[in-house]
Amino acid sequence: MEYLYNKDNQYIPGPESNLNNKQREYGGTFFGELSHTFRPGFTASLSLKAEYFRSDYFTNGKKQVLWDNWDLFPNVSVSYMFSPARILQLNVKSNKVYPSYWSINPQVNYLNSYSLIEGNLALKPSRHYESQLLYILKQKYILMTFFQYDPNKFSQLPYQSGEELKTIFRFVNFDYSLLYGVGTIIPLTFGKHFSTRITLQGMRLQEKTTTSTMYLSK
Repeated sequence: MEYLYNKDNQYIPGPESNLNNKQREYGGTFFGELSHTFRPGFTASLSLKAEYFRSDYFTNGKKQVLWDNWDLFPNVSVSYMFSPARILQLNVKSNKVYPSYWSINPQVNYLNSYSLIEGNLALKPSRHYESQLLYILKQKYILMTFFQYDPNKFSQLPYQSGEELKTIFRFVNFDYSLLYGVGTIIPLTFGKHFSTRITLQGMRLQEKTTTSTMYLSK
């Protein structure tokens, strides 16, 4: 990317500010799954994904290793039928979310005279874990509990620059994001031709971050 500066009403290049950015990614995945019916009405399945991921970032020819990790992601699904009218289901999932190229790109983009967007090369991928427990009654009434945990969740936040008094938007990592709650689904029927359902949920969201994870040096 080439930057041009206005000098004497003419735009001239500024070589010292030019950026030549390139990102290379390498990855491999191994997947296995096992399922079994222990007895009529009781089934379970387990899958496991092993993943290798590496990302190298080059800025004007200078190399920086962003991520270089092996990870395991288990997924579990269990279903138990007490009777045709009462079913219990448990689902557990896990995966990983990687930042986009533009969220880590160190290029600075000016929105206006008072705000700008800049990338964060120190940004970490976020893990994602979720589980859901369902109790299904008479094949139509549903009671549920759910849980979601995201360590190193990343999000774009604004903060104030002390030197230039500009608002800087940058993606940063939280320590974690935690969401959990309960819910129910109740179907309703009015006469022979009208039906609807009521969904009720109660949840709590908790996010934690520290100064060191929010304001990272360039």
